[in-house]
Amino acid sequence: MRGVLMLAVPSSIESGADATLTSPGLLLAARVFFGALAVVGLYLSYAGWFARETRT
Repeated sequence: MRGVLMLAVPSSIESGADATLTSPGLLLAARVFFGALAVVGLYLSYAGWFARETRT
């Protein structure tokens, strides 16, 4: 979907990225969001590959 938007209206994507990079609050929010995504990915990797299944 992002690729289609970049083809259709590239200036709005560029202005959004510029606004994020120039605003300290938005930049911090983006870093926290992607950091949380990384933590969720690490947890799901642990739960899917390393956690042992308990049998009763």
